[in-house]
Amino acid sequence: MRRLAWLAVFPLLMAVTAAPEGRCTWVGDVAHLGVGPDTITLIGVEARDAGPCAAPGLVFLRQLALDKPVRVERDVEARDPAGGMLAYVYLADGTLLNERVIAAGYARVGPMGANQAHAGELVAAQLAARSERLCLWSGERKQPGKPEVVRGIRPLGGGGGGPRPILPPPQLPPLPNPRGPR
Repeated sequence: MRRLAWLAVFPLLMAVTAAPEGRCTWVGDVAHLGVGPDTITLIGVEARDAGPCAAPGLVFLRQLALDKPVRVERDVEARDPAGGMLAYVYLADGTLLNERVIAAGYARVGPMGANQAHAGELVAAQLAARSERLCLWSGERKQPGKPEVVRGIRPLGGGGGGPRPILPPPQLPPLPNPRGPR
């Protein structure tokens, strides 16, 4: 009986964890695109206040992904509040699309929640785009001596009472067994 129950549940589990591969069928803006029947929201890509960079960013994303094969990778949280699939999207050459859009300056690093698999790469891409003054960062003037803050992430040694950096959990040694060795 348990085997029959498992066989009934297994396809449902596969539907939740399987990541679609296919062609990018449409691009809505710099943070949303379609792969097959799914609407994909790029994890960590925030383009709501892109302003004059929205149109060039859309053209950029369409040139990179539209009608091209892509691979979708999910993280911890599966869906955004609107029901779109949260994912990292890879182009056929292995380029992480989420990172590429941010590195070009067409989007900022946005809230990622529990989806932290590529947070370091996305933050590094934003810092590089910012230092090169690409699109979103073209009119910004950096103040000397002031640490850069990326959406609540402050570089180590930044000082001040601001937000703490988001760091991976430390690797701790296993706790000793209170009952002694087995």
